[in-house]
Amino acid sequence: MKIGCLLHIDPEPPASISQWAESRGYELLSSNFILEQPKHPLDELDLIIVLGGPFFTSDPKIALQLAEEKKYLKEAILLDKPVIGICFGMQLLGEILGATTVESPVKEIGLSPIWLNNNAKLDPIVSLLPNSFEVFHFHSQMSELSKDSVVLAESAGCPVQIVRFAKVVYGFQCHLEADFELIKSMTIDFPEKAALLENVSTFDFSTTHQLLYLFLDSLIKQMSSR
Repeated sequence: MKIGCLLHIDPEPPASISQWAESRGYELLSSNFILEQPKHPLDELDLIIVLGGPFFTSDPKIALQLAEEKKYLKEAILLDKPVIGICFGMQLLGEILGATTVESPVKEIGLSPIWLNNNAKLDPIVSLLPNSFEVFHFHSQMSELSKDSVVLAESAGCPVQIVRFAKVVYGFQCHLEADFELIKSMTIDFPEKAALLENVSTFDFSTTHQLLYLFLDSLIKQMSSR
């Protein structure tokens, strides 16, 4: 199993996704369109995960790089490759499929719960997750819905926490992959970093990691049955 991992900035690595891939014996192949690294041929990849980053999808300084990344992801979706977008990665997927990136009702930073809605009960993968669980957030924008997308989870500050954009294309606005080291890295210039780290220092990230692993394992199981 080969998994393409699209990064956007070094301080935001795959975190627990790397541990999951290694524990399953999968090969994680990383590239970064912002740094114009070579991309992996799509016919070599079984799954693509698009990570977050401190960018806006409308940032003119990286417009050419994002256009290339969107082209690559659009081709992946047309090839019926399973694709998962996290935070900024989710917003990129939404735009590829016709959605607009907008300001989130609340700038969510830190730990807070999300909960599944009635649509999630009908989803073969997300329905396996708990009805509600606490997770780390770090965003001020969100993706609106594209034509065929379905919201599966929301939070008090964001109505689109988990979205199924297509049959095997999912977006997570929250960070199930986060651990304490990742948060230290991604908030390096955040003014309230010390207070935020103190708040998350006692959180058991293994709980959200297990939920992420459940989702990824279930997605791969569904892939194999197609």
